[in-house]
Amino acid sequence: MSRLDLWEDRFAALIDAAEKREFHYGNFDCVLFACDVIEALTGQDPAKDHRGKYSGEEEAKNMLLGLVASKAPGATGLYGEGGALEKLADDFARSRGYEEIGRMFAQRGDIALGDVGGMKGLGACVGRQFVFLNPAGGLVRVPLSAPMILTVWRIC
Repeated sequence: MSRLDLWEDRFAALIDAAEKREFHYGNFDCVLFACDVIEALTGQDPAKDHRGKYSGEEEAKNMLLGLVASKAPGATGLYGEGGALEKLADDFARSRGYEEIGRMFAQRGDIALGDVGGMKGLGACVGRQFVFLNPAGGLVRVPLSAPMILTVWRIC
């Protein structure tokens, strides 16, 4: 899979729109944001079967645990070390052939797992920084060099 022509325009519009959106599980959460980024770059929505099918943190946790249960039976929580979010992201990246890279090598559109404000979430590289959803709305910007960036995957 490769990046589409004019992906930069779709990606920039997505980031601009994310600045104005409110966080909401099942509608605009970190997993769906990462999938939005992948769709902007590749034209394929990996979350199409899950959008709008859950709301609230507990339902998100149950859905993610259900998705990783057969692959990661030890995952019991959503955000902790080895939790469902981390295992789902890693399994998804491996299944798509997205290479894990060092955070300092990230390029626009690459996806990151970070621990921002004591909560793990998925974000995207926008140049020399990553953006993550802020549960209060908008985006949190984190430099590439920040130790809170745990894993980065090259998207295409």
